Amino acid sequence: MIMKKIINWLANIITLLNLFFGCISIILLQKKYFIKSFIFNLFSIFFDYLDGSLSRCIKNENKFGK
Repeated sequence: MIMKKIINWLANIITLLNLFFGCISIILLQKKYFIKSFIFNLFSIFFDYLDGSLSRCIKNENKFGK
């Protein structure tokens, strides 16, 4: 039971990481650190892909992930 809750929250944590890296990428872009912004954007894309794959795999759907 507890393991199922941890797995369900894992997708939400990955969504938050996606949001975090995306925001940092935008801030770096405004400060004209283009290479660093690009790298953080790649991390954001990776976590977005990972979040979607994990959510489909464990059949976890909620409003936060959408």
